[in-house]
Amino acid sequence: MHELHLLMLPATVALLVLLVRQLPQLGWLTIAFFIVSAYDYSGYTQLADFGGVAIYPADLAAVVLLVAIVLTPDALRGLRPVELWIWVPLILSILLSLSLGIQGFGLGVGANEARALFQLIAFTTWVWGRMRLPGFEPSLRRFVILTGLALLVEAAYHIYLRGIGQVDQLIEINGQLVTTRPLVAGQALILGLLGLAMVIGERRPALRLLGLLCLALAVVCQHRSVWVALAVALLVLVVASPRVRGRVLALGFICGVGLLIAYSAGLLDPLLAKFDLAYHSRGTLDDRLLATRTLIDQQDAKGPSAVLLGQPFGTGFIRRNASGDIETFAPHNYYVLLYLRVGLVGAVCFALGMLRGLRVSLRRHDARAISWSAGLITYCLAYNLPVYAAPLLAVAITATAATGNEAEPPVSGQPDRSRIPATAVAAKARR
Repeated sequence: MHELHLLMLPATVALLVLLVRQLPQLGWLTIAFFIVSAYDYSGYTQLADFGGVAIYPADLAAVVLLVAIVLTPDALRGLRPVELWIWVPLILSILLSLSLGIQGFGLGVGANEARALFQLIAFTTWVWGRMRLPGFEPSLRRFVILTGLALLVEAAYHIYLRGIGQVDQLIEINGQLVTTRPLVAGQALILGLLGLAMVIGERRPALRLLGLLCLALAVVCQHRSVWVALAVALLVLVVASPRVRGRVLALGFICGVGLLIAYSAGLLDPLLAKFDLAYHSRGTLDDRLLATRTLIDQQDAKGPSAVLLGQPFGTGFIRRNASGDIETFAPHNYYVLLYLRVGLVGAVCFALGMLRGLRVSLRRHDARAISWSAGLITYCLAYNLPVYAAPLLAVAITATAATGNEAEPPVSGQPDRSRIPATAVAAKARR
């Protein structure tokens, strides 16, 4: 049976690659599935075993999407030298760390720890490649609207079952401990950023209202890291875009009046009590800060090689907490996680790539990319990026699209100037 699974796997991958190349919407649906299912489905359904490495659905999806986009003509064209200088050293650092990890700890241990990073790279590369092909903007718009709506329904269902939960409560679902809050942190972040994209980019009042509901529910999920990420995204938008500033401030005024009325009527008292608990709860924050400092100190003590290139995949994250107990989970800081595995070289390259994406977005006056860049840069300080953040990450590091699709108008009608590069706007003005 094991040999049969190994024989069927390449044929299955080849068939799925063919389907995704012919029907790109299957790729978008795959990513949307992992976003929506993150709360209720752990993803640890083993499909096969290869050399001691368990193959899970996200691994299969990552391979399929990566191969599909590599085999798609013109999908990976247009790499600029500055992008090569940023991303090639990061990829080489990852491959070096993985190679050393496989040599030192075996294929199973080394590849298992590198799994999440490989999945994120593969998913992001697929979206990044789709940017260079016709139809990307309508596909991304559908993804934003439908995924935001699906997360909204899922959060409402969880609230119906358990209420809005609170920050210090956990429940077991399919063998995994998860929060009682309506969504996990990664889902809440995606919901908020998708909602923000709808608020600033859509012209239809119904879709703007949907975006506003997504933002509100993301806040109700009580994840402080998401609160901060969304606040920074809004602040950068207000400062960077005068046109978006008026829309955001107008919506903020309307929401403020509505909240003031609800507060005066006493309708917000239960919610405010939950928010107060979430704001003042410092247990997890203190534990994470201690874990981050301890892991960095441990790596720094290993010498210049570890500092520059990190420790191999498979090393683990063993340390002691404030009570003296041993902890093994990864740090809740994506920059620190990268520093531990690909060193200062890899972590700096990733940070430069994110900052360059924000700079490009600001130069192109791409409001959606600005908000996603600022939000993800901030969120990475408190959590690790989930694989399903790939569409937002791809846009964040490259702005709306590559040359040829930059000024593609949205499906709903006239182009939104907040999503058109400054060069395209200037050219239209000259005509």
